[in-house]
Amino acid sequence: MKNRILSLSLLLLVVTSFVLAADVTPPANLPAYYADIDGKSGQSLFSALTTVTLKGFKTLGYDGALTAYKKTDLYPADSVGKEGLLWDMYGACGFDPDGNKECGNYKKECDCYNREHSIPKSWWGRTKNETYSDIFHLVPTDGYVNNRRSAYAFGEVDGNGTYSYMGAKLGSPKTLVVENTMNGNLSKKCPSSPVFEPIDQYKGDFARGYMGILVHYTALDMSKSDGASIFSGPSGTSSNYGLTDYGIALLLKWHRMDPVSQKEIDRNNGIQATQGNRNPFIDYPCLAEYLWGSKAGQKVNLSELMPSFSTAWIPSDGCTCGTNPAILMPTGTVDVGDTQLGVAIAKTVTVQGINLTGGISFSLSGTNASVFSLSKTTMTQAEALAGTAITITYNPSAEGLHEAVLTISGGGLSAVKEIKLIAECCDSYVITMIRNGVVTKVTTCGDYLLPTAEEETAICEGAWKFKGWYSDDLGTFVEGQTEKPKFVLGVTKAETVYAVYGKSEGGGAAGAAMGTTLWKEEFTGFVADDAPEAPGKNATVYEDAKVLYDCQDGGSSTKIYNEKLAEGVAPELLIAKSNGTFVISGIPTGGATEITFSFKTNKSADAFSIVSNTTGVTVGTLTVASKNASCTISISGEKETFDLAITNVSGSNIRVDNFAMTVKTAGTTGVITYKKQPCEGGGESPSEVETTEFKLPTSKVVENGVLYILHDGKKYSTQGALVE
Repeated sequence: MKNRILSLSLLLLVVTSFVLAADVTPPANLPAYYADIDGKSGQSLFSALTTVTLKGFKTLGYDGALTAYKKTDLYPADSVGKEGLLWDMYGACGFDPDGNKECGNYKKECDCYNREHSIPKSWWGRTKNETYSDIFHLVPTDGYVNNRRSAYAFGEVDGNGTYSYMGAKLGSPKTLVVENTMNGNLSKKCPSSPVFEPIDQYKGDFARGYMGILVHYTALDMSKSDGASIFSGPSGTSSNYGLTDYGIALLLKWHRMDPVSQKEIDRNNGIQATQGNRNPFIDYPCLAEYLWGSKAGQKVNLSELMPSFSTAWIPSDGCTCGTNPAILMPTGTVDVGDTQLGVAIAKTVTVQGINLTGGISFSLSGTNASVFSLSKTTMTQAEALAGTAITITYNPSAEGLHEAVLTISGGGLSAVKEIKLIAECCDSYVITMIRNGVVTKVTTCGDYLLPTAEEETAICEGAWKFKGWYSDDLGTFVEGQTEKPKFVLGVTKAETVYAVYGKSEGGGAAGAAMGTTLWKEEFTGFVADDAPEAPGKNATVYEDAKVLYDCQDGGSSTKIYNEKLAEGVAPELLIAKSNGTFVISGIPTGGATEITFSFKTNKSADAFSIVSNTTGVTVGTLTVASKNASCTISISGEKETFDLAITNVSGSNIRVDNFAMTVKTAGTTGVITYKKQPCEGGGESPSEVETTEFKLPTSKVVENGVLYILHDGKKYSTQGALVE
């Protein structure tokens, strides 16, 4: 959350706004709060920090964390769709702090949250001591992702790993190379495997949380099991203040690459308002360097450090105040973008420093450094102080996600500044737009298609229509026509459609991938003795599904009865004997050429007749095993809908439940077609153009009413913006 707006002019920081979360404003005497650490170094500094972290501390208890989270871990008011929800630090979900969303059971990401011991309790023997409920490391996280993390050590994963979600990964560790530590330059790999790598934007948060725990609980041994990778023993008596060389490399690297954010500042203030104490590594980030980094053994001079609670704070290492040289930007990670083989792309970033004593240099390193290049490798002192742009070019030689490190050195910096570069080369598609003779090409990685600004500009009032499934302003999938589709799932027929997204070249509309659930009904919400009506009330409707029911009675009434088949809470449907029929209609194919239709029943296959009256739709042989029935529905040609009638041909009533349709065989990929059409009201018409094939999304998720697209471990808005 960016609550402070800062303006930099002639190296003077001018505060224009300073607003902290309500009820968690820090006390006015924070410089005095830290007075005891001034002039200290080494062990005396460590001991002084311990004293600071004990000020005002009180144990909340494990259950007390739930109340404290309402002041420490809520998304702020400017988090659209998540404001007031618990802030998930292992993913990107939000959870109602007053609702029944604590795990519990979970089947996937975003089902529920845990109070996660980021330092696993098994590392200190599971004793329910004060550490057990200390919310500096007890944080709300997605329960499913937390389960995948288990009690593995933090680390950086080599490659994509065995599991990934929103940038968090689980897999084999890679070697960390970190310079200017208390033990020199370190090149270390986590000795335990696998490791869990959190999302980049929270790596510094977790590192500083670990450091704060180390100086607070000096007698606690957290080196059991995988904890031995990071911790060497009790911090008060062990070497390196309780860290292994790998632990130093990991925490310093993450601390440096992910500076203190407004989220951390607000959380630190909120913890003091609830638990009573503060984390000194959040307030004075440079203190980490005095214990484990480039300033180890030196005496602290608080007047030379930049505290995060200062109104002049800019995310940095905090070691600069007064005359110390520093790089103000860029920080964190630079995403150069997506492209395809043979097409180079570039990203321009501004480099700016403060108090530099000379020029600075740039270099690239890392496994994929060769596919990146820089417009300049040096910058004069004047250019760096004023803020000057450099261009980073990405020209891949193979498909994949590529990373490199941009290192900035010189200028009197006490330590080099490292910036992570990422870019992706993929099996992409190019959208070609021709309008008024101007050709525009847009390359997109991933299994999704997004309208471009040029497309929206080209759509004139009343001239272009879209027919198919698209996302409306609220992120809900809608079937129909629109002039400005935002996110397109696929279409059915071209006919008079002016802009066709996903027009199939045969075998049904381009759409959902194999295994995608198109529709299901478990009769949740129906009342016993109450048959479904059209449209189905309380139906479970999946993103691109439109469901209508038509119950036809045979010899006796078709009704809802109490559950027997699935042994769940919801009731089930009874199809009456003597030709009682349950008809489902309005199911879109999702691009499938074959669909698996399944349900539970108490009868054998010969008790049913399942047919479709829709031309080109064929129903295969029904099989039933252990109450599980299924058959294949084959679809020829493009179909907007089809009817499916399930008729009881036995002499007794039939019970059915858990209807579901999933894609068995996906349709072909599609093309985009623009058709020239006069614009009503005198607007311009686009030229006719066809483009190459594209794919549709592999998965989607709705969080708190907001639709997101999931692809390759990343989450995107329906407009294509990467959601951090």
